[in-house]
Amino acid sequence: MARGSNGRGAPGAAARAACVAAVLAAAGACSAEHPTEIVAGVSTQIRVPDYLKKVGVVVEQQGRVQFCDVYPVGEAGNVTLPASLGVLSRGASASESVTVQVLGLRTEEPDFEVDCRVVRPDDPEVMVLRRRRLTFVDDRILFLPLPLKESCRDRVCGDGETCVGGACVAMDIQASSLSEYRDDMLFGETNTCFAADECLEGIGGFPLPVLLDDIEDCSFSVQLRGELTAPAAGELNVRIHYDTFGTEVLDFDGDASDPGEQEGFGFSDAADPLRFRLAPNLCESNYKQDRILGVEASTRCAAKRALQPLCAPKAGADAGGGTSSGQRLCSIDALRPVESAVIVLMDASSSMRSFYGGGSDDLSQIVGLSLNNPVARRTSVALGTVPASDACAPGAFQPRVAFALAPDARAPVAGFLQDTASVLSDAPDLYLATALQGAYASLRARPATPSGGLERKAAVVVSNRDLSSGPCPGGTPAELASAALATDDITTYAVALADGDASAVDTARALAEAGGTAVFDGVSDQVEGAQAMQEILTELGTCLYQPQTLTSDAVPTDARVSYLDATFSQVDIEHNPACREGADVPGWNLDAGRVRVCGADCTALRDQVNLIALRQALEQRAAPPVPMVLTAPCR
Repeated sequence: MARGSNGRGAPGAAARAACVAAVLAAAGACSAEHPTEIVAGVSTQIRVPDYLKKVGVVVEQQGRVQFCDVYPVGEAGNVTLPASLGVLSRGASASESVTVQVLGLRTEEPDFEVDCRVVRPDDPEVMVLRRRRLTFVDDRILFLPLPLKESCRDRVCGDGETCVGGACVAMDIQASSLSEYRDDMLFGETNTCFAADECLEGIGGFPLPVLLDDIEDCSFSVQLRGELTAPAAGELNVRIHYDTFGTEVLDFDGDASDPGEQEGFGFSDAADPLRFRLAPNLCESNYKQDRILGVEASTRCAAKRALQPLCAPKAGADAGGGTSSGQRLCSIDALRPVESAVIVLMDASSSMRSFYGGGSDDLSQIVGLSLNNPVARRTSVALGTVPASDACAPGAFQPRVAFALAPDARAPVAGFLQDTASVLSDAPDLYLATALQGAYASLRARPATPSGGLERKAAVVVSNRDLSSGPCPGGTPAELASAALATDDITTYAVALADGDASAVDTARALAEAGGTAVFDGVSDQVEGAQAMQEILTELGTCLYQPQTLTSDAVPTDARVSYLDATFSQVDIEHNPACREGADVPGWNLDAGRVRVCGADCTALRDQVNLIALRQALEQRAAPPVPMVLTAPCR
């Protein structure tokens, strides 16, 4: 049940004496001395009744439906259906199978309640489905856990499969792998239940933030506060925040468990109690798909186990998802950034040598981490150099690294910056006008994207020299930037780095302002120069989004744009019809089918994205995603 159950349908001492005949009367006779039984235990941490309205249970034996019923859910944090269902053997042989299905239903009056037919998992009534097929074991009462996990929300699996951690796996399970049933495996009213409010909340400002080590395997490191000491082995708990703004305390999977059956967390290094990874299924199907908004941890208690229920919620406990006014919000759609393209023009003059080749000011790590930021996953990146050419002929400029999505461009861009052969032995004229003309032409020629075209295009000039002019006709760099902005909506950024000409900052400022942006002054503040690429990619990848499933006429007028900030607090942005491109007002609005965030709310969002990304960059780690969703009052 959600955070514990008030259901009392499990076969405790009194219930077993009645052989659970009231739950499944057709199952047959039972033996008081040697019962043969499977106890199916239902649990969930999904928010009820916001998302789950009812729960259906179907039992099939040898392909025939033996039991089917629907149970309502109660107030937030409680479920009123029996926490377990006893399935008796009916004298079946060990070779005969039983299939138990549990359906999390998202409607108050589902068709399933009327005809109790076995529906397909892609039925729109079904939010989540869990099912297992197994055989009985003579003279044993086995416990079959059937948790309804949010990681499996709307996951459609084929015949003979079930969802575990967001992935489809075989629904068959070996009965010999199950444990003997005990009440404390299911009910949150024993002294062995997991007290989430004490272990992940409570004293000392818990829980703790974590840093993403590697997005490939979803490995993380817990960040201890100064007054805390490292925990003993196994004293770690992990909680994730889903894009529904629901939370889940993850089970410790155990080192010996089948990876295909894992849906919690494990330790990355047995010798390090502060490094963990998400289960492979959960990593691939949820974290990498931005269905998980955030990950946090606590070192107050021993890790929660799969057969350890959450303690029953305290009276008046809130299941979450509310606003400051107490109004409960539910997610109605995910938002993804619009497509962008950016070409970086790196000065390769001898004066820039310290920024190449792994020196103390090496840009390869900084730019590489920026390109690995999830906010840039829909941004195509190319790299060219200036001096561009010793000729002024049109088409003389050619990119050194071709356009590719930021994650794919990371390695070739970093490789170029790490190679000292990329730097010239002298400092000839920049021919920046030629380079800009070529860069703008490359951006204009970018092909249409699946959504109909690139929404944002930009050029970035990185140098420590004078950018005001060049020997080619056709206009100064600033004039070209102004024209590209006016005619093609291409913005131009300029980054002035230290150790260059005294005029580097002034001319970079003039170029940036002509291109519709502001200069990054790395001469006065080296940190500002180092953070430039990260902030540029954040600007391109935020505040303008495409809904995933909803059309513009299906977005309700009371919808909000929501995300989690660096402290895991939910931020809700209100609708404002005055929000449009260039408007300095807060809020969000629809703009040609896209969701635009304006003014102070856009600035606050970008500050949070940069804060999270730069915190990770200081640790030489990749930034976690900061997904955005549309929410509305729960209905």
